[in-house]
Amino acid sequence: MAPEQPLPAQPFLRCAGDVVARFGTPRLRTVQLLLPVQNLAPRERGPVPSLDTAGWFADRDPGSRTPVRVTVDSGRVPSVPAAAPSIHTWLRSLDQEVFAVDSHPSTDHDPLAAAPPLDDTFWSGPPRHRASVTGALAEWSLDALGWLAGLLAEGLARHGVTTPVVLTASEAG
Repeated sequence: MAPEQPLPAQPFLRCAGDVVARFGTPRLRTVQLLLPVQNLAPRERGPVPSLDTAGWFADRDPGSRTPVRVTVDSGRVPSVPAAAPSIHTWLRSLDQEVFAVDSHPSTDHDPLAAAPPLDDTFWSGPPRHRASVTGALAEWSLDALGWLAGLLAEGLARHGVTTPVVLTASEAG
């Protein structure tokens, strides 16, 4: 993966959505992804790559904004809670309108974040050290969720997280 590229969560989710749609019309309630943040961390980070594609969501109906809760868990490694306040500040400083952060990191997590459907050997599991944030996402879609996952992976890497993390995103409220 080139340093100027975001983690490819958005194309991955778009492909997964296309596959699931072949079986019928899915009702998207929650997305869980294992993000290999360790692949981003060792590099020197330049501009935030996800910001280059934020304009994709610019023409969306303002009524499609959706309140979401995003939980990131670093398993046995306490890096996510330690980095959460800095990442929150960083998110609020970015010039983008895809994800508007409206709360501070909290301990209010989606219940699914406590039991991701993957073996602990794929990451630093079991789930233990997590932080959540709520905000308004441009739309409740796999495209927007993938964009947000890439942005959060970038923020995690920039703020010292060097392990895989599990991201759980769900509609808030």
